[in-house]
Amino acid sequence: MARRLGRDLEPSMTVPEFIVAQHGVIIERWLHGTAALVAPRRYTREELIDSLPRFLEELTGALLQLDGSPGSSQLPGHSVVAQAHGRQRLRLGVDVGVIVREYALLREVIVTLLAQAGMDLAEPHARLLARCIDTGAAEAVSQYVRDEERQKRRARAESQAHEDSATREDEEQVRLLLDSVLDYALFLLSVDGSVSSWNPGAERLMGYAEEEILGQPLARFFPREEVARGTAEHLLRDTTREGRAEHEGCLVRKEGGTFWASLTLREVVGAAGQPRGFSAVARDLSERRRADLALRESEERFRMMVDSVQDYALFVVTTEGIVSGWNPGAERLKGYTAEEAVGLHINQFFPREVVERGEARRILAHAHEKNGAEYEGWLVRKDRSSFWGSLILDPIRDETGQLKGFTNIARDLTERKRTEQAQMLLAEAGDALAGSLDVETIAQQMVQLATPELADWCMVSLAEGPHLRPVAVAHADEARQPLLQSVVQPLPTEPSRPHGPVHVVHTGQVELIPDAAEAPWFAEALGIQPAGALTKLGTHSAECVPLKARGETFGAMTFVQESPPPRRQGPIDRGLIESIAHRAALMLDNARLYAEAMRRANFERHLVGIVSHDLSTPISAMGLGVELLLSDRELTPRQRTALERMNQATQRARRLIRDLLDFTQARVGGGLPVNPQPLELHGLARTVLEEISSANPARQVQLTSSGDTRGNWDPDRLAQVITNLVNNALSYSPPDTAVHLEVQGEGEAVHLRVHNEGDPIPPGLLPRLFEPLERGARPGTSGRSIGLGLFIVDHIVRAHGGAVEVRSEPREGTTFTVRLPRER
Repeated sequence: MARRLGRDLEPSMTVPEFIVAQHGVIIERWLHGTAALVAPRRYTREELIDSLPRFLEELTGALLQLDGSPGSSQLPGHSVVAQAHGRQRLRLGVDVGVIVREYALLREVIVTLLAQAGMDLAEPHARLLARCIDTGAAEAVSQYVRDEERQKRRARAESQAHEDSATREDEEQVRLLLDSVLDYALFLLSVDGSVSSWNPGAERLMGYAEEEILGQPLARFFPREEVARGTAEHLLRDTTREGRAEHEGCLVRKEGGTFWASLTLREVVGAAGQPRGFSAVARDLSERRRADLALRESEERFRMMVDSVQDYALFVVTTEGIVSGWNPGAERLKGYTAEEAVGLHINQFFPREVVERGEARRILAHAHEKNGAEYEGWLVRKDRSSFWGSLILDPIRDETGQLKGFTNIARDLTERKRTEQAQMLLAEAGDALAGSLDVETIAQQMVQLATPELADWCMVSLAEGPHLRPVAVAHADEARQPLLQSVVQPLPTEPSRPHGPVHVVHTGQVELIPDAAEAPWFAEALGIQPAGALTKLGTHSAECVPLKARGETFGAMTFVQESPPPRRQGPIDRGLIESIAHRAALMLDNARLYAEAMRRANFERHLVGIVSHDLSTPISAMGLGVELLLSDRELTPRQRTALERMNQATQRARRLIRDLLDFTQARVGGGLPVNPQPLELHGLARTVLEEISSANPARQVQLTSSGDTRGNWDPDRLAQVITNLVNNALSYSPPDTAVHLEVQGEGEAVHLRVHNEGDPIPPGLLPRLFEPLERGARPGTSGRSIGLGLFIVDHIVRAHGGAVEVRSEPREGTTFTVRLPRER
């Protein structure tokens, strides 16, 4: 910067010429420096610069005179420009110290620019520069101080004049004010307590005109009983001693009527401190009094209402959770009297594990932050018994919004909780029981469902011959489950004691055993061996419920509690236990019936198979004998006719036996065996139809074929399918109508369709048409078919991986469609 300035300036330039040349730079740098002295944004640029340009002109003139050049200036001894600057800074409100720093800043800017320009400031010029700037600062500060003092003197004079005027005005305003106040009685009392002044508000309130009351004692405004007690005199003495006294109670008006009012007395003291009397302010509080009385009545009614609430615990706690209020409902619910409860912490009402989790603290904090909180879970009574309840906290705040505590509403929800649990448990029981028909599976599901909701351990015992056998057991503690399984033994069905499962099975009545732990016979009654295992299993009380169905008691379900229940057992618990046992009994009975039915069905199916197999040998022998007799050419026509009838009967017997054997194989053996091999289905169908036509010469059977009908199938089994379907169509169609068999190859499958006319299959029969022993009535017959043909068709087709469908309509007739995949 100094080099740049040096290049821009003439080498022979003097200091005055430099200041003139750098006039603008000096002003800009000075403005930049003033940002640290004043807040620039408060003033305009022009206000900050003010008379600086003219001051620089005065400074330049003084320096020119020093160099012997012509110039004019009032510096260094006097500066009108600096004085004007001082007045301007006073008007702007700038502090006087800022003025001194402004002139010092100007000197610093000029000297710095000279140094940067490489110009040496000679001693005379330096002294003159300093003197001129100091003179300017002194002139500006002196003018600032003189003008400020004049302003202060003027302000004091104006203030004094204003105060004198205001005093007179204030006195008049006070008088007018007092006269305008009508809601308050404002009056003065002399030192002896007699009325010395009276405002219109006092006249309105008390009924006395000013001329009537002046000079009357204060006691005039009090009822007789207060006068007798010397209330007015006590108030005056208290005011003299304390400087102030207050009274709230009944005052008397001129006509003798009373009203509730407040009266405030203050001592009036003169300028020298001597007593001058008393000021009195009275106000009618009748409306407030009525409101207070109404509020007290309302609060009393509310208190009585709260005290009458017995189903809810209503109490109040402080912000720290300390009980400060307690209603009778709380005493009934929690067991604490009001004297015992007040002062307890809210933690006392929660189980220990809940307190350790910080739940009570969290609830209080949430109620404060969220303007309320709710809790539902286990709570405890004074005797430490538990119950399921709800707790609702609402904050109590004063008129300023400051938190003062919390109201609490607690309710016992044990019955509702039990009902919900009962409904859920019964629903779970229904779902669990619906999935099985095995006796032991159902019994095990029931004991697992009962633990630990209804018991700590449970068992189901069923009567089987001479014993009552434990078929399922469960313990809530998995570690003790193996022990329970190993120590429970079967019991003889004849009761040896009037207790336990055997006794319940004989009586059909529920047995409650509240003191099972103390009963020496309990282990024996339950079949627990050794008896000492009861201690390890845990035993406190028990309930034994009979399992009954269809009027028969066939078992018992035993529920054992290891320790006193955490809540008082009510009718819902006992009802739930009995409901669970009842549902278990029904499902167990169904399972028993199903097992018995399956045993009988298997026996019957095996019997049918055995009989059919044993009959096939003599029937075959009879068939061979008939065929041998028919080969004799010397038979008479009558003999041949009889033998042919015998041959047809033998063939029917063979088909019947074959169907019975297939039925037994399908039901008992798990399906019909098939032996697939390459087969052309059209050729097989033509061969089968020829045999059927020869046996039914009076009926017309038509065959159509299309597409590729080759595949891998069992030829004997498919011949059986075609035979059964065509014979079925012939049996259920009018004699004068044709039966149509269609074989059609389509893609990866071949379809067989057998169609006949006639009445449709009844809609009620369609869903079970392929079940065994199901058949429709044949037209013109007695319906001697056993109904196994379609059942066998369905099993053969499914054994080949195919499916069979039927469509039967009044106008279209009946069509059976078999779909056979070419490869299994």
